[in-house]
Amino acid sequence: MLVAVLDGAGTAGTSYSGGTGGGNESTANAALADGIAFGGKGGRGRGTNGGNGGVGNPGGDGYCASAKGTGGLLFSYCGLLNGEGSFNVEGTTNFPGWDTTGGSSGGGSLNIFTNSTKDDLKYLNFTCSGGLASLGTSHNAAGARQYGGAGGSGTANIGTVVNGYYVDFNL
Repeated sequence: MLVAVLDGAGTAGTSYSGGTGGGNESTANAALADGIAFGGKGGRGRGTNGGNGGVGNPGGDGYCASAKGTGGLLFSYCGLLNGEGSFNVEGTTNFPGWDTTGGSSGGGSLNIFTNSTKDDLKYLNFTCSGGLASLGTSHNAAGARQYGGAGGSGTANIGTVVNGYYVDFNL
């Protein structure tokens, strides 16, 4: 028996929210849907034995629950920034569906303006990665498990203002 494997498209993010994940379909009756653009709902998914939708706000519909959330916006001005720690605006990795898994969401937007030097920031971590690809937990009618795609990376802008102009540290 030939089983179709189709993927719904993920979507673009905004300055405020990472993109959504598309649905994943592994049955002959395509019922999947693309994610809703600009941080909206994840795409609908369906599998032979139960798949889930893509990650979004809220997660997409499917036979199994899908994760919710996208990378967000972090905007900060810090007079002096140093020490150790992390700033994260990561996308959300989807829960594994039964035989198919919808796509994960994208990372967000990280924007930090500081009077510190680039060297002051050497022990800090800045992360705006998308959610990871995840694999269905069981085999579909064709004997395969389907991956949901990884979310795309967000953006990071970390720098200072010199003589009225923004200078990026290119971290």
